[in-house]
Amino acid sequence: MAQRNSKKQAIIDHATLIFAGRGFAATLMSDVAAQAEVASASIFYHFKTKEDLYIAVLENAKEGILQAFDHYLTSTSFASGLDKLLAIVAFHLHLSESRREWFLLLQRPFTYELAATSAVCRAQLHAIYSCLLNILEDALKQGREDGSIRVLPVNKIALLILSAIDGLRQLEHHHLYAASSLFTELLELYRYALSPPSNQKP
Repeated sequence: MAQRNSKKQAIIDHATLIFAGRGFAATLMSDVAAQAEVASASIFYHFKTKEDLYIAVLENAKEGILQAFDHYLTSTSFASGLDKLLAIVAFHLHLSESRREWFLLLQRPFTYELAATSAVCRAQLHAIYSCLLNILEDALKQGREDGSIRVLPVNKIALLILSAIDGLRQLEHHHLYAASSLFTELLELYRYALSPPSNQKP
């Protein structure tokens, strides 16, 4: 059983890299089998169709993203809500570079085409984005409570922050702009925009 699970995970891991790099249409199951060093029949033993494999890949990426954030947040202390928010943004940007394949999957058009017809795929996407938004909202709420963040609509600001991160990731991943050179400026922009005026700080 352990060997079977290990082989299945190897298929998912290699398929993740290929789907992320090539997209769904250009990925062949035979290529995944070759990279994972398994017989093509072994892939179809675990996954009936290429779409089933893609959903498994997306679910694995979801688990990886959620676990990474959970580990970071439970193992790190923050002086204030604003510091927590900025640290979360920095960690998100770092993770999108170190596990580039996970976030490339979220930018593939097929992911959203499949989500339109597959409730399972749609649920995976919803879980990822809900988690990321909740993390940002919690930091914003904490900052409002401790006075490090001025009064702002938490839900809308969290969505704007996530959208900016996603936009930078797309520029970087598609080699349109060296967006990583803007990461420091993005954090400083958030610090400036979210901090209360000096005369309102407690």
